[in-house]
Amino acid sequence: MTEQIAGASADMRRQVVRLCGVHTLAAIQMATDAVNQDLVTTLMFLAISRENVREVKAAAQASGAYSALHEVPPDNLRQPVTVYALARQLGLAYETARRHANKLVAAGLGERSDEGIIIPALVYAHPSMLAIAQENWRETLRFIRALAAFGVKADAVQGAPPADVRRQAVRLSVEFLLDSLAILTDAMEIDFLGALLCIAITRGNTRHLTEDPSAPYASLNAVPPDEQRRPVSVYALAKTLRLPYETTRRNAGQLVAAGYCERTATGGLIVPMRVLARPNLMAGVELNWDATLRYLNALAEIGVAAG
Repeated sequence: MTEQIAGASADMRRQVVRLCGVHTLAAIQMATDAVNQDLVTTLMFLAISRENVREVKAAAQASGAYSALHEVPPDNLRQPVTVYALARQLGLAYETARRHANKLVAAGLGERSDEGIIIPALVYAHPSMLAIAQENWRETLRFIRALAAFGVKADAVQGAPPADVRRQAVRLSVEFLLDSLAILTDAMEIDFLGALLCIAITRGNTRHLTEDPSAPYASLNAVPPDEQRRPVSVYALAKTLRLPYETTRRNAGQLVAAGYCERTATGGLIVPMRVLARPNLMAGVELNWDATLRYLNALAEIGVAAG
């Protein structure tokens, strides 16, 4: 008997995780291209950005202030965040977090004060950043439509949108990205880079299932068997995550050694069924479902919904 759950007519929790993986990797690629830094520095940029505008995001959700693409909140509205807080959030050693924060400051992408670090308004107002925000908007629409195709929609009543909510949509997207990664890092007890590698490997393994309109193996307990998985190469992973090949190979090897991934006879990588069926990963799927519904509801409140 198919389980009935809020937001969909059938249990689509595992299918939603796959779709979230596609969305997460697209968002990471856009952010990495925008910042033009390595992956960890990009994650640091996103984490700083989220903390700087927490109060602005809440106000925008309620009133629509600073929601439009060109309505960049001024620096005096940004809340500085310390390197220590960022290190804890991202599961990084303090010195590693400090090094990547220094890279952002040196590149003109961050400013440091006695209270912490902010990403200044001038960075977000740059034409390249505005173009990425527009690209993020298109990806957000694609994601909610992909979910809607499988019956997964917001529970919240759609609000009456102002003319432009693209900047608020970016804030919600960043929060969802970081929350989704945190769910996986907590479930697997690995760092953010390891989590992204697992997402990229799983996406490669199950892309054909994700794109299948019949949604095979869609429910929480329907974990696809290993023979349904298509191995992904280290080269493909490096290209997806904008990582150097050697960095990707080394970190993938650590996942294999930890038992999270397996190498097939052809040398490709899979995240096997035995890993995805672990209780902690099953719990992570449920948490991801909850986070996805919160994201869809927050988008619906500002007028962004699949209809």
